[in-house]
Amino acid sequence: MWAAFGVNRPESGKRTAPSAINWQEIDIYDATADGLYVYDAKAHQLNPLLLDDVRSQTGTQSYVKDALVNLVYVADLAKTKGASGENDFVRGRGHGLHRPERLPLLRFRMTSDRCARQR
Repeated sequence: MWAAFGVNRPESGKRTAPSAINWQEIDIYDATADGLYVYDAKAHQLNPLLLDDVRSQTGTQSYVKDALVNLVYVADLAKTKGASGENDFVRGRGHGLHRPERLPLLRFRMTSDRCARQR
């Protein structure tokens, strides 16, 4: 998890992977047979969200339910507030990636006892 998006420069809080304008809008969720966890990069730990096996809901292929680990990358665009039109390319709007058919996103509605995949 650290290599995927951990903090490697504690003095600045910057990550192992680049983030446009240092927005750090990506969160990584770890789905295992034991449950769903979110990676806290600053503390370098996995925090439990659900204790249910939700791996089958993290992809469309039949084998995802049997994978030991499924990593789900979620972009929180609310963290990119203050972006101007000149930043549209950075946010994916300059080349059509914001269109759902080009970049399918998994959205999860989370409660304390379930995680439902939505389109």
